[in-house]
Amino acid sequence: GRPADAGRGPTDRPTDRAGQVLGARATSARGRRPDGTPPPRDRPPPARTRAHTRATMSDENAVLIKTLTELRLANGDFKDFLKCAESHYKNLANTINTGTALIDALAKVCSKNTGDVGEGLQALCESMRSVEIKRQAVIRSFNEDLIVPMRAHIDNDRSDVEQFDKEFQTTTKKLKQEVTKLEKASKSAGKKGGQALKQALETLDNKVKEQETYTGDQMKRLLLLKRRRYCRYIQEWHYVMKHYNELGTEATNIYATNGQYWQQLAASATQLPEETGQFIKRPKGKERTLLTLEEANARGST
Repeated sequence: GRPADAGRGPTDRPTDRAGQVLGARATSARGRRPDGTPPPRDRPPPARTRAHTRATMSDENAVLIKTLTELRLANGDFKDFLKCAESHYKNLANTINTGTALIDALAKVCSKNTGDVGEGLQALCESMRSVEIKRQAVIRSFNEDLIVPMRAHIDNDRSDVEQFDKEFQTTTKKLKQEVTKLEKASKSAGKKGGQALKQALETLDNKVKEQETYTGDQMKRLLLLKRRRYCRYIQEWHYVMKHYNELGTEATNIYATNGQYWQQLAASATQLPEETGQFIKRPKGKERTLLTLEEANARGST
């Protein structure tokens, strides 16, 4: 009988690199080419290629879904932290007034002494006041630089994640439906000739690439969303730790300047200062002697 491809020109069908017409009927009785190799098929990309594409996209989707889940769980973690932070700040805020009262009481104690002890107490009072100012700055920073921004961002972060998920699911579903539709179209296009099949395969390939590009872009977008959230959290803590560092530096410098001085002063509890000892030994009036008493008696007898 007449071969099925009779009457078609060689340019009507796509060819491979060797110039063989894709899908051409073999001339042998067993349906093979004269060289014994089976002819290529006018079909969509081989099943293994499509399977590899689906597997790759499936892996990307799995990572994306895992990241989404982590971000949703993170919302709960941040809420728990915020609750604990607010409770901790409430306790810290109460110490601002008590700390100020403590320094005022210390100042009264220091004002009742003079001399070297008075000077030591005065230096201690000024040092404690300076440290207390830094400590209160830490407390304010804990609220203003950490708690307040977190409270403002936590609901927005949750909304961003939900909005992303909604947009991603809608677009992914649409692209998947379009790919499935084009796969079916490419199967039927083989019956319409080589040129129709080639066009269908190119269209399908472009749509698959569009799907892969979209998934990759959204993966990057989601990872940046996660990264920005935690980097912002680090920045907020950085402000607090900066004040902690200033507090520690202030206390360290004060002790480096006065620590040995206070220690020596405390160790002198059983010794009076030289000025005080001289003041006690100094005579307060005219010295009374035996001659003086005899003169007084003589004057009295006359």
